[in-house]
Order: sequence, then C-alpha cells, then structure tokens
Amino acid sequence: MPVDPSQRKMRNGLLADELVSRGYNVVWFASRFEHARKIFAEGPDRQIVNNNLSIELLDGPGYKRNISLPRIRHQRSLALEFLKRANSMKRPQLMVAAYPAPELCLAACEFAKKNHIPIFVDARDPWPDSFWEYFPKPLRFAISPVVSYFDKILRKCFSNAVGIISISNYMLDWALSYAGRSKIDTDKVLYLGYKQAKATHFAEVPNEFTAKTPLKIVFVGTFGKSYDLGLVLDGMQILEKDFAGLVVCRLVGDGQYSDMWRSKAQDISGVIFEGWKDGAGIEKILADSHVGLIPIKGGVSRFWIGNKLFEYTSHHLALINTAPEEVSRIIESNEIGFNLTENNPEKFAEIIKEYILNPNLLRTHRENAKKLFNESFDAKKIYSDYADHITDQIQVNNNVDQRAVSA
Repeated sequence: MPVDPSQRKMRNGLLADELVSRGYNVVWFASRFEHARKIFAEGPDRQIVNNNLSIELLDGPGYKRNISLPRIRHQRSLALEFLKRANSMKRPQLMVAAYPAPELCLAACEFAKKNHIPIFVDARDPWPDSFWEYFPKPLRFAISPVVSYFDKILRKCFSNAVGIISISNYMLDWALSYAGRSKIDTDKVLYLGYKQAKATHFAEVPNEFTAKTPLKIVFVGTFGKSYDLGLVLDGMQILEKDFAGLVVCRLVGDGQYSDMWRSKAQDISGVIFEGWKDGAGIEKILADSHVGLIPIKGGVSRFWIGNKLFEYTSHHLALINTAPEEVSRIIESNEIGFNLTENNPEKFAEIIKEYILNPNLLRTHRENAKKLFNESFDAKKIYSDYADHITDQIQVNNNVDQRAVSA
C-alpha cells in the first residue's frame, strides 16, 4: 500500500523515489484497495508525499477472490476513475503503466495514445496465460470468456507501448509475443530488485546445528493458491523422525489458506506462524534466518521471478526453490541454493538435512547470495538504470517535437 509508510517499497515506489531524486514531478495512481490483505486505505484521494510526489488513490468496490468477476468490476472502476482525473490534469512528458492491472493499464495506454504521450508498459505477471493452471481441465472451458477478454486487453497494451519493461527475460519474450514484434532498443529487462537490508547483523551459521542453535528457514508471502506451503509442512513432518529440534520454520504472512496450513501444522514441531508483519518486522525475521523458501506452484511458476529472490538474497539467505526457468538457472549457476520440483517433500527434507549436516555448504551458498545481490539485484542500481532508460525517451520525444516546430 503506497500510502502506508510501514510497508516495504516495491517497484513503483522505488522508481518514483529515483525519479523524484532527479527533480522530476511524479504522480502515482494506485488502487485504494490493497490486494494482499483485501483492505481499503484511509485518507484523501490525493496524498502529497513531498513537493515532487503525489499519490492518487483510485476507488473501486474491492473483491474477495483473485480470479473473479468482482475483481474485473473493481479494475474497471479504477480505469474509469483514472481517466476522469487524468483528463483534468496537466499532460505528463512520459507515462509508465504496470501490467497487470489490465483495465487500468489499457486506460493509461489509450490516454497516452490520444494525447501523444510516450508510454512504457511494465510486464510483471502473465495474465491471462497463468489462469489455466488454476482450474481442472474439465472446468477450463468456463474461464475461456475471461481469458479471451484479458487477451484482447493485453495485445492492445503491449502493441501501443513505446517500449516494454519486464521483470525477466522469459516475461519479456512473452510480452513481445503479444505485441506481435521483435525486441527493440526501448524494450528492457529490469529485475524487481531490492534495497540493501537495513540490518547490520545477520544470523551466523554454527559449526553444528543443535536444539539451541537450529537451522532457521523462512517463508514470507501470501498464504494463497500460488504457494505450496503443504510441500514445506510435509517436508518438516518427514524431518520429525531424526531431525526434530534441529530446524525451525517460520511462516510470515496470511491469506485464504491460513487456517488450513495452521491446522496441518498442529503436530509438527518447529513450525511457527508469525502472522502478518510490517516491513520492520519482516526485516528482523529475515536477518535472523539462514534459508529462504520459494515454494511457488501452478501456472505462474514458469514466469515467476518475484520479490522473494531479491528480498532473500539481500539478507544473505540461501534458497530452496520450486520455480523453474529463469529463477532455477540463476540459483544453479550462482550456487546460492537448491532447486526442486513441485510436490516433492522428500527432496525438500533431503535438502534441509544436507544443510544441517554440512554447515560449510550453507555458508558458501549464503556468501554467494550476498555477492549476487550486490552485483546484480541492488535496487539502487536497478532503478537508476530504469530511470535512465525511460527518461531517455523524454529527450527523444522533445527532439521530435522541436523538429516538428522548426519544420
């Protein structure tokens, strides 16, 4: 939620900060409804952060289920509200629209086209391609109209953009396929990145893991369909026989499956549900952990390269990951953890055992994670590059305007 100072800044916030630091005036349009916790932010529609940054909170009815008609209705409301406000404002030199949200992104692209404003579309999630995996094959026909609806929006958004920004190489290829063109100079992969951890001390790896100095593993995220905490809990159950007390698993977050996971974990020692934490609370837990978990599943997993990869490596954590493709290759080539396939709790347990029995391997993976973050994932560098890339287009556009005037 952009207006909550206790929450960690994500992609839009980090980019806004970088642009503001360069003297640009930034207007950030955001939903008043927070997707993760399904709550509404309080306060006025326009919130002034500083002299160069304001946040426009857009109203919508909200929704309970992530894939649902009420969510489409909510996004349409945001799009209409955006157009109403944007039409009454001074025209910007440049626009950036995140995809998704689909309807809001489309509204921004159509506004930009009408007013001859260059717009970049930032591809972050593979809607609607990921939808199929969340439904059994006999029921997939039922979501065909929804997929077709988003498909049309997607093609319009990417084909109207002056350039496509993407959070991964795999996602950029996906976006270009919908744009119907090859990669050009204004297309660019820019990882989500993360700020350097505020902590000055990180959990040390003991020479031997014991009940007093256990291996500490952590998951931070939403307890929903995209993450298989059942894999983690089943793996912890396997470890009960010979390694009980030698590993502590902290699960940070909340969501629609929270009660189910808590019930499943009742008889498993070493599993701690931390509930929802603010940014400072998450920082503290991560700094006191050794291993970060990425148990992603379903249709989005082959595209996924989300915040956890960067957040965990910023805290020097080794990784246990189920995401295939790009994330898997990053982990393997940089030797920062282990990859495993979905639905394989036995392999998960084996990895934990290997770390417990070989602390030096864990030390090596954590050192490699720290090095990788500093070289490739530091938000300061990524969002400096992001700002360079998009503001270059302002100069290009200004030059075009000047030639038009001189003609």
